[in-house]
Amino acid sequence: MPAHTPDISVVIPVYNEEANLEPLLDELLPELEATERSFEIVFVDDGSKDASSKILKTRIEHDERLRLVRFTHNYGQQMANTAGLRHARGRIIIIMDADLQTPPEDIPRFLAKIDEGYDIVYGVREKVKTAVHRRMGTNFAVWLINTLTGF
Repeated sequence: MPAHTPDISVVIPVYNEEANLEPLLDELLPELEATERSFEIVFVDDGSKDASSKILKTRIEHDERLRLVRFTHNYGQQMANTAGLRHARGRIIIIMDADLQTPPEDIPRFLAKIDEGYDIVYGVREKVKTAVHRRMGTNFAVWLINTLTGF
C-alpha cells in the first residue's frame, strides 16, 4: 500500500459485477492517471456470489492503487458506500457504480469544480433507466445527504 495519502479515492460498491469490472478498470484507470493526481480505488464487495472478488484480488496483486473491502453477506449499496467511505484515505472522494452508469470521463469535470472551491460536487442524470426500487433507494440517499448537509 502507498505510504502517502492519495489525492483521490474512488469508492465503488460491487455486487455480482464480474462482467463489468474489467471494462470499468479499462476506462477508469486511464481517466484517473490523466488527472496526474495520486489515487486509490476502493472496491467494496457487498457479498457477491460470482467471481467479482476473485477478479479484483487478481488485479490488486498487480496494482497497489486498488483496494478491496469484502462483506460476507449482501447488506446493500448504501452500506457498501459507507464502508468504502470509512476505508477511503483520499482528500477527494468519488463514489461511482461498477456498472459504468457513472461515466469515468466525468471525473475531470467533478475535479474542476472541487478545484474551484466547492466542497461537495455531484452529478444528476437527466434520464434514469433503473428499476423502481433502485430509484427509491437513490432518491432516499439524495434526500438524506441533502438533509444532513443542508445542501
